[in-house]
Amino acid sequence: MSFASAARSLVRRAGTSVPAAKVPVRNMSSGHSIEEEIAHMDTWRQVTYVVVPACCAFFAYTMTQSHHHDTGEKPKYSWMRMRNKAYPWGPCGLFEMKGCPEAEG
Repeated sequence: MSFASAARSLVRRAGTSVPAAKVPVRNMSSGHSIEEEIAHMDTWRQVTYVVVPACCAFFAYTMTQSHHHDTGEKPKYSWMRMRNKAYPWGPCGLFEMKGCPEAEG
């Protein structure tokens, strides 16, 4: 089939009107009425007005009841902070400011 005959058949088909099949409309949530949707929205709005303050109150209570946990002194293991080669920024680690002799002195 050549290009010319394919183009002719397309032109003939374009001239005829074929009734399009009716595509059903898909409702994303459901087929509820507006009144039912408004009632459902109001229900969740009221639930939100109860839950958000309750969560904030629980958070405030938890924060007032919490206390600081002291971890104590870290053990000085022999395999930690092994310095076989000097760092370009000094004898301490790059992010070690606490306990570093240069930072304290």
